[in-house]
Amino acid sequence: MSQYRLAKNIGVPARCINSINKIVKGKRVITTHTALRLERFLKMSVQLWLNLQSHYNLEIMEGGGSAGLPIGMGSQNPGRGLKK
Repeated sequence: MSQYRLAKNIGVPARCINSINKIVKGKRVITTHTALRLERFLKMSVQLWLNLQSHYNLEIMEGGGSAGLPIGMGSQNPGRGLKK
């Protein structure tokens, strides 16, 4: 399934379809709202999606030092995504 089709199927507004691509590339976090949409469509628990995001955040912070901090930790844009 394409990222575009997934975005359409989970009800992501047209102006936000690029968000799925950013999540796939690790440049945007999976929010609770997105996790709920994914749960409804893919029948995989919201907790799974949030755990995956938390695990990814931890890996970035442990392996990447300050350059790997999620955006929002010490910046003016909380929750906007992850730096690579």
